Amino acid sequence: MEQKAALALFGKDPEPGLPRYGWSRQYAYGAAVCHLLEATLDANWQGQVEQGAAPTQVLCDAFEDEEADLCQLNLEGKLTTEKRRVEELRAQVMTQLNDLQTAGITRIQLPKATTIRRSFNPTRVTSLGDGRLVYQGFLILQLPSGTISVRDDLAVEDYESGFLMLRRFPVRVSDGRLSYQSATLSVSLVEVSQTAQGDIVIE
Repeated sequence: MEQKAALALFGKDPEPGLPRYGWSRQYAYGAAVCHLLEATLDANWQGQVEQGAAPTQVLCDAFEDEEADLCQLNLEGKLTTEKRRVEELRAQVMTQLNDLQTAGITRIQLPKATTIRRSFNPTRVTSLGDGRLVYQGFLILQLPSGTISVRDDLAVEDYESGFLMLRRFPVRVSDGRLSYQSATLSVSLVEVSQTAQGDIVIE
């Protein structure tokens, strides 16, 4: 939004590599509001600001009696479109999840009282609404006992049960160590065990 405002108001090309933070962001935002006041108000808004009024408040006060025609925004149509897109996405993810379960999964019980650092693409994470998050693309988990890295495949983390579900891979735990490497999965863990059901437990 800030980049679009800069382009519209100042003819300044977008600079995605230079985000504004702190005071510098406020300077750009304040300048944009003042340009908007100058372009839309005939009143002496500068005098109000000099007397202590906030530019944003001057702008709001000037249009508080204006009636907006929300029909022009087509909010209902946009809401319907967004709901349809969400349902399509959920259906697509559920199909992929069913395919994963059909192919077979390996479950890893993650430790609860341990800091886990996660790296993932936030634009490719889907919440199923029941505590499960579906990661697509990649997921990297860094634990004190090792790392788990998934690339170009699906991974499901159940925050209720604490299980991480991956596409089935051969599990060989030796002396509390588990190591596995493939094109889509890398697992390097210590202090692990395997249950009779085949689940991997990180101690």
